[in-house]
Amino acid sequence: AELDQANADHQNQLTELDHQRRGLDTEATMINDELRSLRSRQSNVPRQSLELRTRLCNELRIPAEALAFAGELIKVHDDSTAWEGTAERVLRNFALTLLVSDQHYAPVAAWINEHHLNARIVYFRVPNRVGPRSPAIRRSTSPLLVDMLEIKPDNPFTTWLESELDRRADHVCVADVTEFGTVDKAVTRQGQIKDRSRHEKDDRHRIDDRREYVLGWSNAQKIDALIHHAQTLLAHTTELK
Repeated sequence: AELDQANADHQNQLTELDHQRRGLDTEATMINDELRSLRSRQSNVPRQSLELRTRLCNELRIPAEALAFAGELIKVHDDSTAWEGTAERVLRNFALTLLVSDQHYAPVAAWINEHHLNARIVYFRVPNRVGPRSPAIRRSTSPLLVDMLEIKPDNPFTTWLESELDRRADHVCVADVTEFGTVDKAVTRQGQIKDRSRHEKDDRHRIDDRREYVLGWSNAQKIDALIHHAQTLLAHTTELK
């Protein structure tokens, strides 16, 4: 009876270890797929979003650069990297939106309407002419998040993006929660976001986890982060064998 119980316990342990190994194998496959995609481009936008754009562009015969994701055109200044994780959290949803000029709006809208995408997509119609820019309101002597941002040169959406960032990234970059409580719209380096009475802090991922970053037109650091994580997964898989 004791041997039967020990055998059952060992079988349960083997089942659990096999489940862990399968999970690690699945994650490793996803990482390898993402790495292959990243090495063929410069964007940090997730592979699934880019594949959907590729389908759309191929069928409509539109150059991919004519339908940019906002995140491909925005980065944090090299001298402001301490706020990089914060910018990622504030702008992530916006970064994953597709920018569609008036020239391509009608066919893109029709294609998206007529296809089952098996995914979620948000896009903006960007007019050829944009109204006068309204600079972000300065609520404090501290810098705003928009001050930390840079727009990719020589792209057709620059004027529109400048206006959007003045509105979407006009948070005061505060040094501590004391100042955080004195302004209507603020962010901390730890990633807490305040918009008047609404407060948010999303710690489902570490604020410095570059695997989750979507801004910028160079993905070298994201590739390095994924390779490091892949090595960690390999070590764990080896331990289970």
